[in-house]
Amino acid sequence: MQGENPILPFSDERPVPAADPRRLWLGDSLQFAFDTAGSGHPADCVEFALGELADGSIPVLKLGAPPLGGDLPGDYTVPGSFVGRETALRKVEKIPGGRRYLIRLKQSELYPLIPAVAEKLRFSLLINENDGSGRIGYHHWADGIGNGKDPVRYGTLLPPPSR
Repeated sequence: MQGENPILPFSDERPVPAADPRRLWLGDSLQFAFDTAGSGHPADCVEFALGELADGSIPVLKLGAPPLGGDLPGDYTVPGSFVGRETALRKVEKIPGGRRYLIRLKQSELYPLIPAVAEKLRFSLLINENDGSGRIGYHHWADGIGNGKDPVRYGTLLPPPSR
């Protein structure tokens, strides 16, 4: 894993960290999910939450993943657990008017996603908004996370055109 890739910069005049790392969505945070089979079936999705806590730490929580059997990759995090720094580089940068979240996951964390599916990757991104008095809503790119877990509503990410 070299470097970090920004997911999304966004404006937030009053960043509010989550109080509980297992409930990151209650503070300003990101949730993102991949449909590992491109099927639109909830059982095929892997979902993560990322947010900054008051102490400055930035946990990445794997919220869900497909039920798996057999040999798992060595660097695989089971659902409901925090993803370690060895498989997820993460940073939250202060930028004028808001925050920029950066994350880079090892392929093993997206297992069983395979490169053939990644050519037309089904994906959803949600930004949780807290104004200091509680979660007031969210913004999203493609739906499928915030209004029920429905990967049929995910968007499709395409690779950049060849040069």
